[in-house]
Amino acid sequence: MNYRILGVAVALVSLFSPESKAIQVFIMAGQSNTEGGALIDNATPVNQADYGPDFAPVTYSYHYENNPNPDVVGAFGALRSDSGYHGWEISLGRELDTALGGGIAIIKFTQGGSNLHTDWNETLTNLYDDFITHVNTQVATLQLSHASVELRGMFWHQGESDSDELPALAYESNLLSFFDQVRVDLSTPDLNFIAGKLN
Repeated sequence: MNYRILGVAVALVSLFSPESKAIQVFIMAGQSNTEGGALIDNATPVNQADYGPDFAPVTYSYHYENNPNPDVVGAFGALRSDSGYHGWEISLGRELDTALGGGIAIIKFTQGGSNLHTDWNETLTNLYDDFITHVNTQVATLQLSHASVELRGMFWHQGESDSDELPALAYESNLLSFFDQVRVDLSTPDLNFIAGKLN
């Protein structure tokens, strides 16, 4: 598995150059591609050594919507795997820390198998509202322990559930509308987005 996701170090040095000493917050959202399901024990010895241990410089929380079963939630703590499982946050966090000089927090919110055209549509389901509420709650939690909290960007990795012909044709339009709505609802009009793709 390639842990150097999206060439983060190169892309973000210019896109997200630090402007203050604020803790810099990044969102990860999408479906199972963002949630992750790899076991660190199955990684190469080098990657286990590089990415297996908890990484205290990055503050990390996660929330996996798991309907109809209970959601899986991890409160803020060191960047870490969940019971040995992980997603690409374990490399992303380290890349951000190196590129931006520290002071990084990651908020991850996912629902496996979710589609953009309905599940993440703010007018059709509760998933979008749950996402916005969760991010705002997590930001408020960070504000309790940091003088300044700055929401810098969002990484979006989703799309397989929109791969049928009609959803696929509408995906770009739906995605741009989604990004615009997120900026409004998080009161961050200049929020940067990076969307991943599988191939």
